[in-house]
Amino acid sequence: MRATLGAYVRERMPVAIFGPAIALLTLAAVWTAGSADSLRAWTMCGGLIALMVLQFRLWDDVEDRERDRTDHPDRLVVRTDAAPFRIWIAALASFSLLASLLAGGVGTFVGVVALNTAALAAYRAVRRQVAPVVWRFVILLAKYPAFVAVAASAVGDLRADRAVPAAALAYLSACIYEAVHTRVATAGVHS
Repeated sequence: MRATLGAYVRERMPVAIFGPAIALLTLAAVWTAGSADSLRAWTMCGGLIALMVLQFRLWDDVEDRERDRTDHPDRLVVRTDAAPFRIWIAALASFSLLASLLAGGVGTFVGVVALNTAALAAYRAVRRQVAPVVWRFVILLAKYPAFVAVAASAVGDLRADRAVPAAALAYLSACIYEAVHTRVATAGVHS
């Protein structure tokens, strides 16, 4: 089962893209918490964000399996049984919950629970009700500012004067990446 996750990470989470993304989200969280001088803050925020990014990326791909059978039939998640990936999603969610409790206490734990609950509700109740562009650019990308807020709450106070610009930066960065990625993927389909 470890090999399955490793193969998934190699295929769908290239370090050249996700390394800087996790670093940017970590920087935003540490800055939001006002903890830039703390190695513990960098470690806790980076670890928690990396867990959440991996969990939610995998979850997104598992939820998209049926659509991807047509659009991306070569993807590992499409070509293989989804059961091991669902187990990994549950394991990563559990690790995130444990890490949030150990790092930030009950408040951060509640934040991770709320984030997972909101994602589940979005997948089950909202996704079919909204246009694909709304799903992709509004709802799906809202997780990144949430990651920043949850991680920041683990190592310090959520300061509104910092949380708002950090969340905006996380969201804007995700939107820019998604727009460029979509444009490149679409250009590849038409060429």
